[in-house]
Amino acid sequence: MPTAAGAVVACVGLGTAAFAVFTAGRRMIRGMDVPPSQQAAMKWQQAKDVFRAGRQAWQSASDAQNRPLAR
Repeated sequence: MPTAAGAVVACVGLGTAAFAVFTAGRRMIRGMDVPPSQQAAMKWQQAKDVFRAGRQAWQSASDAQNRPLAR
């Protein structure tokens, strides 16, 4: 019987803790200036831009190496 009571108390404690974490997370997201979905979209755009710049730099360097030397 004491084990069952302990299990019930533990389950109630876990439920309370989960609710508190969920509520705090929602409060934190509501307090953000930029929503997470918009932040993700901005970061994805930045990553694409960086990729394009890197690809252009790689191609420029490759073209420069493959060009015959002018004499």
